[in-house]
Amino acid sequence: MILGAAVPPDHAKTLSVKAAEMRLSEHATDEDLLALRGRFEELGIMNAQIGAYCNLSSTDEAIRQENIQHVRQAMRVAHLAGCKNVVVGGGHRDPSRPRETASAHIDNWTDHALDVLADSCLQVLDGLDFDVHLVIETWVMTPVSSEQRALQLANKVNHPKMGILFDPVNCMNIERYFQNGDFMRRFVETVGDKIFLVHLKDTFLRARPITYHMSEVPIGEGNLDYPALLRAIDPLPVPVLLEHMSNPDDYGPKVEYIRNLAGELGIDL
Repeated sequence: MILGAAVPPDHAKTLSVKAAEMRLSEHATDEDLLALRGRFEELGIMNAQIGAYCNLSSTDEAIRQENIQHVRQAMRVAHLAGCKNVVVGGGHRDPSRPRETASAHIDNWTDHALDVLADSCLQVLDGLDFDVHLVIETWVMTPVSSEQRALQLANKVNHPKMGILFDPVNCMNIERYFQNGDFMRRFVETVGDKIFLVHLKDTFLRARPITYHMSEVPIGEGNLDYPALLRAIDPLPVPVLLEHMSNPDDYGPKVEYIRNLAGELGIDL
């Protein structure tokens, strides 16, 4: 694994990690993108990801086509900036919210939803000759909600520039929560070299008198089986990014937490 953080490259350098994400103004010019590429190269930091989140599974065909063009443009931006991965969620099939990035709907987990998403991925990649990956992020409420669904999507698209972003916290549900180590090992074993990127955070089940709430929490403050996760992803030659710290200063202690745990497990970062 290549340890990184979802921070700008200069911050990544201070953390002594090897990968970061790119951020830019919507008005950035090609010259700005080339300058950003140069800054990553100057610092020796991998430009690991840019987000292009939108609904590639939309029930509204005009919106789906608009989103496909949005992601194609993001692929060009990433190419100019030297970014490895354009990240998009799996989208959804809720007809009442076709433009929203995510929405829980019963049709999200159908074969048809996966077919629509696969078709969108192929349209995004059609004719592009960029050294950039289209990476679909796992989410329990999208068509890419499990290891089987992730592998199915990768096989349907069957393109060397398309892969999966494994975010285990996004995949948590009540069944997986208490055996999340088994789930993460199974996911990596199943999807294998189709995993192009990994996100690190943590998950915590908050009990309620009648129901429950699954919360995202900072690394080490939840129930995610980090020894199992680090062992599973260690062989993968992909960027592994800590993310979603509310305060930029919080990244340092969490990077050290991962480094210390990896050291205890005999994993060389």
